[in-house]
Amino acid sequence: MAEEATPASNHLGFGSNNPTSAPCWKRRAVEDQLKAQELEILSTENALKALQEKRYELYEQLNSTTTIMTSLPLDVLSEIFSLVCTAPDSLQRDWFRLPVQFILGRVCRAWRRIAWSTPRLWTTISLKFVKGRYETQEFLLRAWIARTAKCPLDLCFAVTHYSPKWEPPLALFYFLLGVSRRWRSFSYRFRSNNFPIALTDEDAQFQLLTSLTVVGNMKNSWKLNQPPRLQSLTVHGQHFSHLDIDWNFLTRLSATSDLAGCLTVLDLASASSVDNLELNVTSRHLPLSASDPPYILPNLTCLSMEGANATIGSLFHLFKLPLLKELKINLQRSPSQYDSLESLAEMARRSGFQLMSLVIKQECIREEILLLNFLQKMPSIESLELEFRSFPAFKLTNRTLDRLNPRQPSTDANSKDFLPNLNTFKFAGCVDFSPDSLVDMVRARFEAFRKPLQPSDHDRLPFDKKFSMEINYSNIRWHREQNPNIWKDFFLTIATMSSQGLIFALEWSDPPDSDDVYILDLSSDED
Repeated sequence: MAEEATPASNHLGFGSNNPTSAPCWKRRAVEDQLKAQELEILSTENALKALQEKRYELYEQLNSTTTIMTSLPLDVLSEIFSLVCTAPDSLQRDWFRLPVQFILGRVCRAWRRIAWSTPRLWTTISLKFVKGRYETQEFLLRAWIARTAKCPLDLCFAVTHYSPKWEPPLALFYFLLGVSRRWRSFSYRFRSNNFPIALTDEDAQFQLLTSLTVVGNMKNSWKLNQPPRLQSLTVHGQHFSHLDIDWNFLTRLSATSDLAGCLTVLDLASASSVDNLELNVTSRHLPLSASDPPYILPNLTCLSMEGANATIGSLFHLFKLPLLKELKINLQRSPSQYDSLESLAEMARRSGFQLMSLVIKQECIREEILLLNFLQKMPSIESLELEFRSFPAFKLTNRTLDRLNPRQPSTDANSKDFLPNLNTFKFAGCVDFSPDSLVDMVRARFEAFRKPLQPSDHDRLPFDKKFSMEINYSNIRWHREQNPNIWKDFFLTIATMSSQGLIFALEWSDPPDSDDVYILDLSSDED
């Protein structure tokens, strides 16, 4: 019988199922080598992890030998960390920064143990809710609050503007109200519907609450059960009288509302012990009648007002503030012309206060002489700040610098008494003065400021008193039009006075929409 032909594939080994064939044996050998190599890699990786862990332990031992770790006991380090983790009391919060607790925790294992095991470090919470990440945020919030043990809480919440018609569900507010006895401050910067509902459903108590910020149209009663320690209140909206609080104990009150709402706030504040009042009038109304009975706030020392020029000027006619020391006003454009500065001067005469600090931001006063005439009536001012960057029609000129210069001769007999107590001056806006006038004024003011009141005081100066001058000009053309040869002597003179305690800054920045800033800062090393 003829021998059958054997396929070529069998001779090559491709068609053979024999495990002992050469190609299969070679493949298995390579696979075995790969497995051995993978085991060796895994063993090496484990050894590397062990070495890294050992390195961390050695770093920890090294840190423990440093002065800071050996000299400071645990309670002192915890106190330092607690101070670092305290959030600033500011409306501007960086919602997206890494919490300080985590920054401390990643320094070393020892610091991480302290941070993770110290409840006081976790008592301040700032969180902006986002609809798409809410479930994760709620989980982390619950875990964060659990870490605080029974410490008082400072809570600040908001909702991102990307979710204008959404807010966290009622369940979150029920959870937060479950720890309301530990609230020390609470801020919810969103027009909420669920928060007042939760307050109605829950009989929450706020035994430690001293500061509260809420937003909304408060037509329905907010069942706050009159927190016994509440001293600071910030409200945005209307119908503040529906808040279930004791207005008599407030010392700080801030309100953003229309004119009717602000007048309601004044009625409530007049019967309280408020010493710090902030009003932001959102509506533009015709001037109020000066014949209306005045609002007497006998304890008020700090006042901040923002709104249309005519509205703010009209409100000045209604005030009697005998103890006012600090005033901040933001005068916005209004259809009607109104001399709000004259109204302010009249309020000062009626109240008899001695103003020490004045901040003016405005978009309506064009004539420099109007401002100077007003300031002439305020000789007690020690700190003056003028923020005019959004109103380029006003320019700071030699007229103001000459009035501020006690050595400058003038036909005005009262010019020598112009702001005699001024020790801090800040201006931001357009300028049109000569550098020589600026340096002459600064030199004269600085020397007069440092001059001892009595001969026996010669040995007690020179550095216990400071004179500060800051000018931020927004028209770069002014600088370019100056003779460049004058700047050398200007800088040398300022540098000499800075070495003797003068605080001086001359900076240029674009109008408010730009972030470009160039600064000449010549301050003494002590500062």
